[in-house]
Amino acid sequence: MKQFIINLFLFGLLFFLFDKGFILVRNYSATTEVDKRLEFLIKGKINKDIIILGSSRGARNIIANQIEKATGLSAYNLAYPGSTIDFHEFILKTLIKFNKCPSTII
Repeated sequence: MKQFIINLFLFGLLFFLFDKGFILVRNYSATTEVDKRLEFLIKGKINKDIIILGSSRGARNIIANQIEKATGLSAYNLAYPGSTIDFHEFILKTLIKFNKCPSTII
């Protein structure tokens, strides 16, 4: 019985340390995020004339740089693959709240 309690305690300690190790992974992974569009959106750094909203078609098929060259206006793509209409509404409200209002939204 004594050996069982020692093994149970060691297993619990090992599991606890393993679980707490993921805190380091969680904290590090936030700094390696590549897509900073939401951060720019909330910080008010997206002040463009044309904003592209939508799901996968907007994210993959509309290139903001080509729109800029064709129209002479600044453009920014805020389309996310697999996003829902609720997320698009959040993006639009946040865009209007923290940034200059765009002249056109696609």
